[in-house]
Amino acid sequence: MLRTLLAERFRLTLHSEIRSLRLYELVVDKGGPKIRPIGEGSTAAAGHGFVVRGDMQRFADLLAVQLSIAVPDDPARPGRASGPPPPVLDRTALPGIYEIAVDIRPEAGTDMFTLWRRVLQEKLGLRLESRRGEVSVVVVDSAERVPAAN
Repeated sequence: MLRTLLAERFRLTLHSEIRSLRLYELVVDKGGPKIRPIGEGSTAAAGHGFVVRGDMQRFADLLAVQLSIAVPDDPARPGRASGPPPPVLDRTALPGIYEIAVDIRPEAGTDMFTLWRRVLQEKLGLRLESRRGEVSVVVVDSAERVPAAN
């Protein structure tokens, strides 16, 4: 429905293709996971920072967005995404639903990848591995800036 609307109003044309891109794989660290699935019917726990409730792919999706945010030079300003998020694939094979609370704070001179790598290994028993792999991407062929009239 959304694609049809965009095609009609903005004359959007696009296609999908497979490209070789840098990606990250979320895997279990050598010592094993330090997180456990939550039980059915459990309520959300309050926490500071990020609280993600879902399967490991949902957590991997959050990591993808977080890795695209540059740490600002001025701590009074928020970080902003610097481009499209790199794909993060769940390769943990951990079943179930998890509630992961992470209180991660920017540190001067440290990028988000380094911060997350430390938290993943020390607190969660996970790690990110960098690879090149085939990823399906959506390519915009053309679009008009001004929408067509209703």
